[in-house]
Amino acid sequence: MPQQGDNVSSVAEAPNGDLIVSTTDDMANSHSLYLNRYSSSGDLLWQATLKTPKSFIEKAGVDVNQNGEILMVGSFIDTMTFVSVSGVETGMRPSFASAFEESAFFSKWTNEGELITSGYFYGSEITWAKHAILLENGNMLIGGDFTGQRVDMDPSPNSESYLWQSIGSSYGHYITYLNAEGEFIWTRDFQGTFSQFTDMKVDFNGNVWVCGETRGPLD
Repeated sequence: MPQQGDNVSSVAEAPNGDLIVSTTDDMANSHSLYLNRYSSSGDLLWQATLKTPKSFIEKAGVDVNQNGEILMVGSFIDTMTFVSVSGVETGMRPSFASAFEESAFFSKWTNEGELITSGYFYGSEITWAKHAILLENGNMLIGGDFTGQRVDMDPSPNSESYLWQSIGSSYGHYITYLNAEGEFIWTRDFQGTFSQFTDMKVDFNGNVWVCGETRGPLD
């Protein structure tokens, strides 16, 4: 299981009872995020690494579907490198590549810790990905927050789908739906004053439910 000094960000249970755990080694100034698989008895089975020259935010969400595939989401600054268990490295860097503002990422992995697909969302200021749901068909639901005037929720470099923040809102919150290959399907947003987006679930009918809190109007 995670050792002393590890900072656990999110945990999900695999169909066979294994635990998928995201950790950082230094929450205050971490340049690496780890995707770990532990057996039900607590033995480390494998570890994949996500590296960035800047720090991660505290929250990184994980989920596992019935096929054993893993979805991990979070945020990064400047560049991101995914290192699979086999040692294969896959890098990405937003075209604007701000050295100060955070972009949101998603990454889908096999049950053996090999990267399947990845991408990012970026905006005029900060974009965070915090909540992950991986459906049985491989499609992905990603939830998070953003600040600034707008954010592009389409991970394709050849198309755009912008959300715009209303004047007076302190945070915008989003849900984005991607297919199994990481291609954009739809996005929705809700915005409020001093609001928080705390969790997201899908019911047996495929409806998406979100919860949170706000100290003012929420639209």
